[in-house]
Amino acid sequence: MDALDLWLTRRQLMRRGLLGGTALALASCSDSPQSPAPSIEDMGSGDLGVRDLGSLGRDYFDLLNAVQSALRSSPDHRIERARLLVAARDAEAIHRFVRDEIALWPGTHESMGSLLEAVRWGARATLRGGGGTAREKAELLAELYRQAGWTAEVVGGRWQTAPTDARELLFRPLDAPFAPAIDDASFDGLVAELTDGGPFPTVMRIDEGRNDSEALADELHQAVVDSGATTFIRTFDFRL
Repeated sequence: MDALDLWLTRRQLMRRGLLGGTALALASCSDSPQSPAPSIEDMGSGDLGVRDLGSLGRDYFDLLNAVQSALRSSPDHRIERARLLVAARDAEAIHRFVRDEIALWPGTHESMGSLLEAVRWGARATLRGGGGTAREKAELLAELYRQAGWTAEVVGGRWQTAPTDARELLFRPLDAPFAPAIDDASFDGLVAELTDGGPFPTVMRIDEGRNDSEALADELHQAVVDSGATTFIRTFDFRL
């Protein structure tokens, strides 16, 4: 574990493992039975179950599967979060998930667009990417309700107290930390398996203190501001 601490964090290990491998639109639902909808797994990845990390084999692909399993246990893995909520058939929790953990995006580059009609990439990508338009969030909510076994469709409505500015909705912080559910013993075992018991190779840290990168970021930001390329930020229509 000491060798790991020299240069590799848990997040980096998990990422390396993978590299190796509602505004005006509302969803209504009822308990009426219906034909099963396509599995939520079709909206993301394949096997979403979390495996037992305490009995890792020597097969390389088994190790990659274990890394994926740990990643799916993290709160920021929205596909797995949605799968668990659908399996629990908790309508209120599903609604809170879409409302609070999926970001709202404007319908166009210049304005919010039509809250009822604006679509950018669809419900599937909205779940995978963690953000979409008001219509896409509503479509996602309806789809998750259908996955849970209810009948649901997207309908239009009016605000009871209509907000006039979208900033509060667009810039609302989302709390989805990267925190895979893997204990130290399982993590150490995974590291040992991936390295076949040997030490990690020596790598050179680039800008360890981040001083150079932060200075470069400030320089680039100022260059963009000076060029006038940020004009669109000032002209975006935040009205609803």
